[in-house]
Amino acid sequence: MKSSVDAQNSGNVLSPTTLTLPQVAALGRQISKNFNEEELREFCFEIDVDYEDLRGSSKSSKARELADYCRRLGKVPLLWEKLYEYREHVDWAMVLG
Repeated sequence: MKSSVDAQNSGNVLSPTTLTLPQVAALGRQISKNFNEEELREFCFEIDVDYEDLRGSSKSSKARELADYCRRLGKVPLLWEKLYEYREHVDWAMVLG
């Protein structure tokens, strides 16, 4: 299994290949903070994740589950790329620190 320090270069953004559980929690908080519920639904659709299938009933729990789902399925590079595409002004990398 690759460590969270392994990274891929996605355009100008250095993308992690996986996330630790604390990073999943931090990323979930950042996603929840920067997307409203409708935007999060649209974002999930864009990366081929069914919003309704994500565990949890609140936006914050769905956001955290999205990050964890992508970690488990090896979709972190795609998640990372799309987060920067949708919200390029957000410093997503801060969750890695």
